[in-house]
Amino acid sequence: MLKALTISGLAVVDQIDIEFAAGLTAITGETGAGKSVLLEALSLALGGRADSQLVRTGAERASVSVCFTPPDNKAVQGLLADLALESDNECLLRRVVPKAGASRAFCNATPVAAQTLRMLGEGLINIHSQHAARAILERKKQRELLDTFAKHPQQLEDVTSCYEHWQELEAQRKAIAEEMIEGSELDFLRYQLEEFKDINFETLDLDALETEHRRLNSLGELAEFNAALRELLEEGNNSAQEVIARAIELAQQIFNIDERAKGLVQALEQAQIGVSEAGREISSLGDQDFDAGARLSDIEKELEKLHGLARKHRVSMSDLEETQTQLLNRIDRVENRDRKLEKLDAACASARRKYRDAARLLSQSRLKAAAKLATQISSQMGELGMVKGRFRIDVNHDEALAAPHGSDSVEFLVSTNPDVAERSLAKVASGGEVSRLALLLYIASSDSDSVNTVIFDEVDSGVGGSTATQIGKHLLALARKVQVICITHSAQVAGVADQHLAVSKTTRKSETATTIVPLSTAARERELARMISGAETTETGLAHARTLLSG
Repeated sequence: MLKALTISGLAVVDQIDIEFAAGLTAITGETGAGKSVLLEALSLALGGRADSQLVRTGAERASVSVCFTPPDNKAVQGLLADLALESDNECLLRRVVPKAGASRAFCNATPVAAQTLRMLGEGLINIHSQHAARAILERKKQRELLDTFAKHPQQLEDVTSCYEHWQELEAQRKAIAEEMIEGSELDFLRYQLEEFKDINFETLDLDALETEHRRLNSLGELAEFNAALRELLEEGNNSAQEVIARAIELAQQIFNIDERAKGLVQALEQAQIGVSEAGREISSLGDQDFDAGARLSDIEKELEKLHGLARKHRVSMSDLEETQTQLLNRIDRVENRDRKLEKLDAACASARRKYRDAARLLSQSRLKAAAKLATQISSQMGELGMVKGRFRIDVNHDEALAAPHGSDSVEFLVSTNPDVAERSLAKVASGGEVSRLALLLYIASSDSDSVNTVIFDEVDSGVGGSTATQIGKHLLALARKVQVICITHSAQVAGVADQHLAVSKTTRKSETATTIVPLSTAARERELARMISGAETTETGLAHARTLLSG
């Protein structure tokens, strides 16, 4: 439910804060007072196009915030959760349009894209202007309205699921059927695969192989370093072994005089042992590289083969295993294509039958719902000024038509004269009639609609008297299911509202500003009297207003 709307610096609005109640809210005001600004503000907050020209003269920015109670809509809940935007208390959408620069969008104080606001808005609120109401002229919208009224989401889901499975199998079959490879090309694929036969990717460690290659390729330098180190440690007149041996002799003589030199003797003896171990390690390194030449040759051959294959297939050496897998899979697809095509043909035929069965069941449900909905709308048309009007829904099932929504074409037909046959809604109904039919259709399907707030913009345009009274009753009935906000020029509609907001325009010092305020009972009487009597309020108008408010 829409709880509050705050507008700042937008068009003719300086600052407006509106709190909305549950039930039916009527918004009234003289022509040109600025009621349309409310719709512009809502559109902006719900991700609509931002234009810096909307910024009020003298303001640096325009800002609109809309606050909703936590949404029931599962799609909205899922989107909020996915984007980590959940809030236990409310859903707050905000849009800021600066005088210069790009607009900014927020959800629960977190910056988001305008597209996110649009996606959230679709699950939070429906706005029915006369322009938007004409959406029911589209065949797709007519089918969706019928499905909403029919309350068969499981059947719709079954049809969509069967269709997607069928199309997936058809795509697989097409891909295999189109992979026409001649015998020579298949031989070439096998030849390419044969080049991989001596490579065991399970045991191949490319990094270790390249590291060993670098080491073996530098054995000459290693031998020089080993010889130089051996000479320092063990050979020559001043080798480490000889120097430490002399140092031990001197330390032993010191110890013979001063027993405190015992630790010195032990330390030098340990150093002598360490130098000896280092010498053995040097010898061991030389022993390990005894067959280094042969090993280096083997590694170079292996790396040369890997490099060659990588160049040939235009991949890195690390991707060669994947290349081998792709060759195996392609050869397998070609060699077993006929067998796979035969299996896929059977699977496609089975999937097609399941889709058609599901589509027929959906069509039967649509036919029943269409008869019921047409009867309901026809019986209500007279109440809304379309006396003896008739409404019919054609549901034509064509198995040649296959789509995720089934095999039906749905069309709304209407007649507004008793002696004229029903014709396409788009060709017969006027703008006002379309708006009123949209109201009836929305009310009929509202039980299964998860949007909690609906706004009607002048759905009563061009009607009065008993027709306007009936529109008010229908809106009030809908408001017992969802929150309804109605911008209206009809006193009959405003008189039955649970909440009444008045829009007015004031001019001070050459500045024009629009304000909107909730009306008390006395103020409602005066506003309704104005709507009835015109600019000059009369006692008759006031009396009529009191009658409307008393119900």
